[in-house]
Amino acid sequence: MTELTTKAKEESTYTIQAVITDEDDNALTPNSLTWTLLDLCGNVINEREDVELTPASTVSITMSGDDLAVTAANGTKRRLLLEGDYDSDYGEGLPLKEQVEFEIEELVGIS
Repeated sequence: MTELTTKAKEESTYTIQAVITDEDDNALTPNSLTWTLLDLCGNVINEREDVELTPASTVSITMSGDDLAVTAANGTKRRLLLEGDYDSDYGEGLPLKEQVEFEIEELVGIS
């Protein structure tokens, strides 16, 4: 799993750009692609589960507001899970799964 070094700001806007590649690190456009936002315990945040993306070799996922709210239950770390399937020289309908972790910077005065 990749840990992103740029922190999101609490309840602000944060965009993750993902480049989709195959087994040989060649860019590819998947057949389908979704994303899910999770806390470290695997709980879905802000009903962001299986959000459909338009399949492309590079996709941008923008989160904001309640996606980036910090609570005692959810903490300051999030995981973004990408899931889909793709075709390559190795087969058709191959599963695609990738996850990144990022941290949210708590801001004074946010309640």
